[in-house]
Amino acid sequence: MKYKQFLFISILNLFSCILSDAQVITPGLDAVVTLYGQSDGINPGTVAYVKSVGNQLGAPHHANWVPPVITPPITNWTVDHLGQVFGIAIDDVGNVYFSTTAMYWGGSGNAQRLATATPSASGAGGNGYHISGGAAGIYKADNTNLNTISVLTGTVAVGGGTGTNTLPNTGFGIGNIAYAKTIDKLYASNLEDGIIYCIDPATGFITDAFDPFAADASGAQIADFGERIFGLAVNKETAETRLYYAVLMNDHQSDIWSVQLNATTGAFVAATNSIEINLPVSSPGTYISDLAFSYRGDLLVAEKGAPHNANVYQYFGKHNAWSLPMTLYMSAFTGGRNSAGGVDYGCSAKSPEPDNEEFFCDTLIWTQSNAISEPNVFTWLAYGLLSHPLNDYANPSDYLSEAYIVNLKGDVTQNGLTPKGSFGDVECYDWTCQPFNQDVCGMVNARLIKSDSGDCCYLLQVSNHYRADYFSKISIVSDQISIGDVSKDSTNEWSNISYQSPTQLVFAKRIFFDGLPLDGANGFQTLGTLCFAGTGPGSLMINFIGNLPQNDTVCQKIIAFEGCSVPVDTSCVSVLDIGAECLSGAISMKFRIRNNAAFTMRGLTLYSQTPNVLASPKFLPIPDLLPGETSGYVETTLNITGNPSNACFFIAACDQNTTPGIAGPYPNWCCMDSIPYCVEIPTCNPCDAIAFTTTQNDPVKCCYNISLESNYGQSNLAYLEFIGVGGTQFAVFTGWSIVGGVSSSYVKISAPGIGVSPGNYPDFASFCLTGTSVQPYTILVNSLDSEGNKLCTNILQFESCELVSPSCAQIVGDSLYCDGEKTRYSFYVKNNADFPIWQIDLHAAGIKLDFNHAELSEAILPDATGGPFVFTVDSSDKALDRFCLYLTAHNGIYDSINGLAATACCTDSLGGVCLPMIRCETVCDTVICCDFSKMIIPNGITPNADGVNDAFVIVNASCCASIAMTVYNQWGNIVYQNKQYQNDWKGENQSNTKLAQGTYFILLELPTGNKKAMYIDVRY
Repeated sequence: MKYKQFLFISILNLFSCILSDAQVITPGLDAVVTLYGQSDGINPGTVAYVKSVGNQLGAPHHANWVPPVITPPITNWTVDHLGQVFGIAIDDVGNVYFSTTAMYWGGSGNAQRLATATPSASGAGGNGYHISGGAAGIYKADNTNLNTISVLTGTVAVGGGTGTNTLPNTGFGIGNIAYAKTIDKLYASNLEDGIIYCIDPATGFITDAFDPFAADASGAQIADFGERIFGLAVNKETAETRLYYAVLMNDHQSDIWSVQLNATTGAFVAATNSIEINLPVSSPGTYISDLAFSYRGDLLVAEKGAPHNANVYQYFGKHNAWSLPMTLYMSAFTGGRNSAGGVDYGCSAKSPEPDNEEFFCDTLIWTQSNAISEPNVFTWLAYGLLSHPLNDYANPSDYLSEAYIVNLKGDVTQNGLTPKGSFGDVECYDWTCQPFNQDVCGMVNARLIKSDSGDCCYLLQVSNHYRADYFSKISIVSDQISIGDVSKDSTNEWSNISYQSPTQLVFAKRIFFDGLPLDGANGFQTLGTLCFAGTGPGSLMINFIGNLPQNDTVCQKIIAFEGCSVPVDTSCVSVLDIGAECLSGAISMKFRIRNNAAFTMRGLTLYSQTPNVLASPKFLPIPDLLPGETSGYVETTLNITGNPSNACFFIAACDQNTTPGIAGPYPNWCCMDSIPYCVEIPTCNPCDAIAFTTTQNDPVKCCYNISLESNYGQSNLAYLEFIGVGGTQFAVFTGWSIVGGVSSSYVKISAPGIGVSPGNYPDFASFCLTGTSVQPYTILVNSLDSEGNKLCTNILQFESCELVSPSCAQIVGDSLYCDGEKTRYSFYVKNNADFPIWQIDLHAAGIKLDFNHAELSEAILPDATGGPFVFTVDSSDKALDRFCLYLTAHNGIYDSINGLAATACCTDSLGGVCLPMIRCETVCDTVICCDFSKMIIPNGITPNADGVNDAFVIVNASCCASIAMTVYNQWGNIVYQNKQYQNDWKGENQSNTKLAQGTYFILLELPTGNKKAMYIDVRY
């Protein structure tokens, strides 16, 4: 049973504070800021202030503004009472919440540490957390007296979470906190476990928890990249309330996600997690520390980390449909990239009266900024709050004419500047304003206006009253009638045109343009002229498409029209003489076209209508083809997966010879027919398309680089097998990812990704040959698809080179011994290779080992020795009195789950060891004449007719009525067999032809049924 842990803390005065007047904050007027606090015995180490910045009437520009302060002052917002804090939240009644941070552990300028892979844990006191709340403590300042502070949630090392008032954390703090209005819940991102917690702000009890991704596997460490959540903000949208959160994916990318909240309980709604924004970080060591929404639903995103290379962005839009980012100018130093990590929308007073109690909501932006100064002047006016107009400064070079600046320590003359990097969040106490999300789709429109350019031609006009950086594309889809022709209007400079099908085309933004512009004085803007082919009524769906990452329809307008009297025909191009053939193993399609349109054609785009068939290239530039002319042959290659018998294409033609939508100059006129043109697909031999070449990289030795040229497009080459034939062996092999299961004559490698597509791959592998074969040395190369099916076998042969001497992993200091009834084999490994060894494979014949490989926890470096390694002989042939083994060494380990593989290996079958077999179990000896123990059996012969050791002679074989002998080569094939062996075998096969010198396997069998297996070397 898992026991829940509770932390019982009085919500009365945690710290003694008896004052004559209570300190409270005023909605619309006050903001709370956090900063690094350092207690030195004189200064109290303040970690938060209240700044009354809501009434800017009379506030100066170009100078530090010291707004009125709360009296009597708040004295308990110090490091001695709260520890180091960053995140701030303010609820509807003015309670203020602070969350513990680990960013300052080691000093005030250490915020970047939280973006490193494995930062150290924060400790207690000083630069770390306060022991009352612990490493993940959240504190509450009471709305009736802000000096009254209590621990809302505490910390435990293990456990806690839902149903308790503690969070699990060992020293990495909280990313940030956010308050949900009306729902009345507090949310906190835990930097240690990657979980967002829903907290009751009245009791501190955790009511729900949300882990957006896979369970964090980092243990008692900061959450891994992709799990590390910082900034939070709640947005009450038209249809739902969502919590937005920022995730640091790696050292160059952050993402913003959102999840729906239950409108009553604040719980996380299952299956609603959604990516919202991809945002490259401004520099390594930078992360999105804070998010904020206006009552209109606009989003602010603040970075923290590098003091002078961090940005603040503003986005407009709605869930799953956000504008391009507006980058705010963050003071003049280093080009306006001085974000210190906090951001919020602020209010402005309706009246200049000091006691004014009414405010305009979200009229400006407050950010925390480093190095606030006049442009090109290196005298700092302040470090702290910097205001921005909602659309940022009209003129950044004179930004201080529009900005208000507030040094966090107050008067610069008396108190000095706030130290760089030592301040954090800002949270404004909101004036009461009901959320108002703009109806984006009510601000766009579309219409068709009859054109006199053809019988069935219309001007397509759209209207955009929202934003010029919001809609990246306009997609036009016809439900029935083909869009036979489209020309771009001369006033349309922002987009280019491309067909998707005969019934769909897209106007997409060009490079250096933000998107669909805002309307001019005329209200509508013309995209282009559409001409339809077909009869009968129909409708057009005009889709207004947003930005990445969704790149999806935000708004849709449907326009009905009566249709046309023009029948479907080849009003664009006629395709002539279309056909396909195999060329060097690849499928080439060629055809001619006739221009039936009214413009000069310079480029064709092929849209495949057959699954698993793609034209490469898809876009084909052609020489100028005037109306009525017929082209020469146009040719492309078909990339095919599977076995389709034919392929069909729609063909679009345009007036430019560059790819539509990618490069300029962009087309102004395009057309496409609704007639698919089809071609029969021939069957090609993969071996005609796959070729290997070798280049000798040693002037004498059999060492080669190998290159691949593939024109095979019907599937990717996923694996390559290299097999030595006739005793040819690999001394060393390097290449892509080596697949486990290497032997002296067999290596399999995996191509990168999902396999290699057609192309040239020079020097993708290299090897040196050794072994016992004679020239020519032969290697078979099998090309396999992703399912392991063999596509082709190529033969590589090598002459006029010398086999290398084995130089790999050498067995040294070995011992075969009994451990009780277990037979153990212990040895060390000497690394003679030129790469570090991380894995060894043990190849043994005639015996079974408990393991056939060992993964090393520490590499054996070249010329070093590692070990010992101990294996157990699990079983062996009872008649086996001798066994041999050798090693294969690898520069990596094999782990398919984590994508680990070696890229170099070597083997040394000729440098192995042979040992007499020992028996560790108790046996009874039966002394008989016909027994292997009475025989002397050689382990090699030299049948060179010199009269010495020419034949395989078994001494004392005459004791037996007969001996059956079978000889196998290294591939397990029988090369010689005799059931009545007479001591006369001289290394010949069954046809009396000499075998190649090398190592062979012999099986002997006595009339009693006893068998003996052994290796024998045949040398001439």
